[in-house]
Amino acid sequence: MQSEEKIVNEMVDTAKKFLDAIDGIEIIDVEREVKVGHFNLIIDVQMRIRLNGNDSILNFEFLPEGSPKMVKNALLKLNVYKTFFKNSYSIVMGHYLSREALDILEKNDIGGLDLSGNSFFKTNGIYFFKTGFKNKFPVKRKPRRKFSKKEARIPHILLLTPEEDWTATKLARAARVSYSLCRNALIKLKNRDIIDKKSKDIQIINIYDLANLCLINYSGFDFIVPMYSKENKTTILRNITKYFKEKKTNYAFTGTAAASLLSKDVNAGNIDFYIEATKEINFFEELGFSYDPEKTSNLINIILPEDPIVFCCKRTIDDIMIVSDVQLYIDLMQQGIPESRDLAMKILKKRILKKQYDK
Repeated sequence: MQSEEKIVNEMVDTAKKFLDAIDGIEIIDVEREVKVGHFNLIIDVQMRIRLNGNDSILNFEFLPEGSPKMVKNALLKLNVYKTFFKNSYSIVMGHYLSREALDILEKNDIGGLDLSGNSFFKTNGIYFFKTGFKNKFPVKRKPRRKFSKKEARIPHILLLTPEEDWTATKLARAARVSYSLCRNALIKLKNRDIIDKKSKDIQIINIYDLANLCLINYSGFDFIVPMYSKENKTTILRNITKYFKEKKTNYAFTGTAAASLLSKDVNAGNIDFYIEATKEINFFEELGFSYDPEKTSNLINIILPEDPIVFCCKRTIDDIMIVSDVQLYIDLMQQGIPESRDLAMKILKKRILKKQYDK
């Protein structure tokens, strides 16, 4: 198996050969791991080029997997690069980029280049679009976790609605997974003595272990983009809500910002919210968010989830969309701060478990 450094070297060499073959382009400088302002973001490779006497910047993002989903989730990050570095062009690289992935990049004015020969490049009057080359680097799938990402949706939904009378068929439909996958997940839950399934109906017999399993198997997020705003927190929540409501984009607040809407005793800390992969990748500029913090700035964490399950059973409080109690419990526990963990346990006991006890 190739080391990460060897893979990066190979991609850099491929990029150089690609650019050298274009008339009028001169590579001036190559820099690796370029930090993007105050963000927790690193550009894998940045090249400064001269094209017909004009200098510009190319930002290369190397993806471990060039699937359309991975490409979509990288759009926001790539747009941050483009906005932070003026007169720059972002390019996604991977072992293989499908035609669908390249089409997504073309629509969003982002380049694509893989090690199999496929490419899209459009900047300063230069246009390339080559596709149809087969994947030269097929990768064996990694061994599956005890619960796969889709299987983990089953305990998540059971914990969301412990009062519901579930059958495997209904549960598979709610989780948007196949019946066989749902049945496998239920067998694993039964073997852990978390559920009982003597008949068609599913009965939760250990909801604490179910909650712990949801926490352990949470698939997390692809990445977080931190932004800043000098507006007060209430105004930030309202502005984000209004913007994405008009754009009809899937989003939901989480963390202490969401918890503060459920209880007046909770002080909203950072403004954390999930957003689904979207074409609206310039929203932070339109909302007046900045890259650099000031003394009076509030931190806004924009989170792209790995699995859309985070939006399941989201709800509106005071016209503001927040995640479900289960997702809020998971997110607060993940923060690792004692205050957040205490708040998560209150949500678990007073809101989630109460549903089962009231059944």
